[in-house]
This record gives sequence, C-alpha cells and structure tokens, in this order.
Amino acid sequence: MAMNKSKRNKNQLRFWLIVGLLLVLPAGLLILYRLSSSSQFDRRVKALAAEGYPVSLDDLEKTYRLPEGVQNAADTYIEAFSYYQPGTVEENEFLPISGSYESPDDVPPFPPEVITAIETHINNNLKTLELLDKAAKIEHCLWPRTREDIFLWNDNTSEIKRKIMLLCERQLYLAHKGQTDKLP
Repeated sequence: MAMNKSKRNKNQLRFWLIVGLLLVLPAGLLILYRLSSSSQFDRRVKALAAEGYPVSLDDLEKTYRLPEGVQNAADTYIEAFSYYQPGTVEENEFLPISGSYESPDDVPPFPPEVITAIETHINNNLKTLELLDKAAKIEHCLWPRTREDIFLWNDNTSEIKRKIMLLCERQLYLAHKGQTDKLP
C-alpha cells in the first residue's frame, strides 16, 4: 500500500509538472515573440525618424502646418457645409444616393419623381455646390482639429460624406440631362 501511495504521489507530481509546463511554455514563447517584435518595431520607427518622417504625435503636430500666406480650402469647405439643406422626408424617399431610393434595375434613366427630387435637392444647395467647387480648386487644405482628431475621425467627417453624396447626385443629374460638359 505504501508503494501505491508513493507511485500515486509521483504520478500526481508528474501530472502537475506537465500541466504547469503546458501553461508556462506558451506564455514564455509569447513573451519572447512580443519582445523580439517590439524591438523590430522600434528599429523600424528609428529608421523612419532618421529619414525625416514624423513618428510621434509631437512630430506630426510640427509637420501638419500650412505654408505661410496660402489660402486654406478647409475654411471654404466649412462655409459650404453651413449652407447645406438636407432633403425633406418626401425628397429623401426619391434621392438615390443621400436618400433611400433604390432603382429596381439599378440602371438609369431614373423615373421623373427621382429626377425632380434630385433637381430640388440641387437647387436647395446651389450655394453649397458653388463653394464646394471653389474649395476643390484651392491647393492647400488643413482641417481644424484637436489632438484627439488624429485618428481620422472628427466633426467634419460626416459632413464631408453628406456633401460627397450631394456632389454624386449632381453628377447623376447632369449626366441624365446630357450636360456632361458641365461635369466638374
């Protein structure tokens, strides 16, 4: 009986050693991998910094500037956003890009009610479209932002998306009317 107890203790010890090894080995390998990949990352960042690229938020802040004395297109875009008039509920029902209209066959020409809705939407936003066209011709654009906006999302992002939809609807309208020479 003493021999069985000693054999059982030996088997239990072996079992717990194997379990411990199965837990520690993957964790150790993961730590080694993380250490080697982080040092590789650090080397790549140092190489980019040596080439003059911004590698920190402070570096980016220093490079994110407009040249002296140039016009900023962002000011014109923001002004354009202020004139935007969203479509009414009835118009949105027939607007193919900014509204909810879906063509049954996805091929123009659109029915008259869709063209009327687009035409009304464009006419309500002529000032917006004029300013968007003007801003597109300005070479430099620097959006006002806070340090938190660095991750590509700021207050202007959703506005930009809505104005792109308006521009697309204008393009559809001009193409439908055969006025492709007026396409910007």
